[in-house]
Amino acid sequence: MKNNGPLHTTTKKIIIAIIAIGILAITATSIVIFLRSTEDKTTTPTDSISATAIITAYAEPSAINGLSDISYKQQSNTPATIQYKLADKKYEISTPTNKSLLFYALDKAQTDDTVNIQDQTTKFMEQKNLQKTSNPDSVDTNYLQYTTFNSNNAVCQLTDSQPENQDTLRFHQLSCIDKTDIEDEYTAIESLLSIYRQNQQLTDFTQATKYTATEDNKDYSIINIAQNDKHLNLLFAAIDDNWAYLGDLAAGEPEYSNGKYSITPDLKAKIDDPIYNGFIAKYVY
Repeated sequence: MKNNGPLHTTTKKIIIAIIAIGILAITATSIVIFLRSTEDKTTTPTDSISATAIITAYAEPSAINGLSDISYKQQSNTPATIQYKLADKKYEISTPTNKSLLFYALDKAQTDDTVNIQDQTTKFMEQKNLQKTSNPDSVDTNYLQYTTFNSNNAVCQLTDSQPENQDTLRFHQLSCIDKTDIEDEYTAIESLLSIYRQNQQLTDFTQATKYTATEDNKDYSIINIAQNDKHLNLLFAAIDDNWAYLGDLAAGEPEYSNGKYSITPDLKAKIDDPIYNGFIAKYVY
């Protein structure tokens, strides 16, 4: 074992160097992984909470100072519709929701606080990862202002009234819906329109709204189609979920109008078919 001292020392140094390099490599890799993890968290948009959770949070007294119970009465689960167009669709739809809060003024002299409510709501939505988006062209009126908020999971619309006179109470309403519900409404509309297209031509349109009622094993739906130059009111009915297209409630001559729809003799015969037992008639007559 003579003369092994220097060789042994050299071997130890090599081993130590290898270990040191390994530690540096592990440390460097850990730093890269950490930085990438941090980058993902800061640059990847976070999905918002559900529509129900948004409404629950908005109902808290501290959420929007301008809607305190001093000035407004809060009412929950008020029926509402949200007008929205998914990015991959050619037309906008109105989807019903009861995830809604209505705030109506306690005093007719309530000042115009629309800008304040919109600003506070925008900040609230940003905290929930919803961003303000452009409003559908069809929703704004002279008496109502709409502000739409959007995320990967939900859509919310704030409706602010602009009373015509001092005898009308001012109100603000926030309505929300999960995007899966909007997708389901598109699916339901397209399913019925596919029946219509079997024997009818349907040119491009900008908006569709479906109205539906159910009673026992009977259903009916009216799809209002907004085209550039006209509207269609397509009537569908079903027994045991077997759907059929009955006719266009907007296609008849003025002489067939009942003040609500235009019902030709042919369409009236279909509506009065005994299989529906008067179910459709009570909605359209």
